[in-house]
Amino acid sequence: MALNRRLLESFNHFFSPRLWHGFRLLAVDGSTARVPNTADVIAIFGEPPTGASTLLARFSRSYDVSNHRVIEANFESRQVGERVLAGKHLAATQGQDLILYDRGYPTFWLFALHAQEHRHFCARMPLGFSTEVSRFLASGQKSEVVLAKFPGPSILSTLWVAARSDPPTPDPRPTQERQNRGPRHFITR
Repeated sequence: MALNRRLLESFNHFFSPRLWHGFRLLAVDGSTARVPNTADVIAIFGEPPTGASTLLARFSRSYDVSNHRVIEANFESRQVGERVLAGKHLAATQGQDLILYDRGYPTFWLFALHAQEHRHFCARMPLGFSTEVSRFLASGQKSEVVLAKFPGPSILSTLWVAARSDPPTPDPRPTQERQNRGPRHFITR
């Protein structure tokens, strides 16, 4: 991935990347991939499940959807979950990225990690994911700002819950001026 980072830095130096409302849109998705069932590959990815002859590895990538570039990709053992790999992708993100997650990714620890790293995100949520999401859906409002305390580490973050409204524009102030405010999080149904 070091080579990919150098290519991305070069691209950003010579070209202006396309943005959406001031955000670089990054979609995160994962899957499994068949890998050769050989001793050296098994040493990295582990044994196939009992009774299976096919060896699978977990694959995850962070993809810039507007500029058609892979920002980061990882292959791990199938036992490593997609959420864990999504958390690892945060190291390759920037403050004005809007990270997009589909079903299966919402979990409080991942959202708390985004808050800690000051990263924006939009996640497709199960209807009963949290009391904040349930209250928002029942309200019939188009958007609402909600303060949510995540379980675990004491992190208080602002959530921007929206169903059908335009996103707020990114804060143009330097990162140091924004550190006490925390990132905005976009949660849609």
